[in-house]
Amino acid sequence: MVQLAPNVVPERQDRHGRDTTMPLLRKLTMLAGAAEAARRYVRNNPDKVNKMAGRAGQFVDKRTKGRYHKQIDTAVKKVHNGTGRVSG
Repeated sequence: MVQLAPNVVPERQDRHGRDTTMPLLRKLTMLAGAAEAARRYVRNNPDKVNKMAGRAGQFVDKRTKGRYHKQIDTAVKKVHNGTGRVSG
């Protein structure tokens, strides 16, 4: 068994033995950037976000023929609460 020195992170390898640490970090960095851009958009356009969340909820509710109405309604309400606006 190989012992690692303290604070040494073992390399992550794919099935071909290639190091996947950096690509993973790049993906996480990209996702963090996208999440920040989404937060900024919500902060600057809460009315648009609420309108589109409501429309998306109606679309999904229609496509699922109301089977998930309660869950969809809860999700839309959480969007409204997250934007600081009261759902109407």
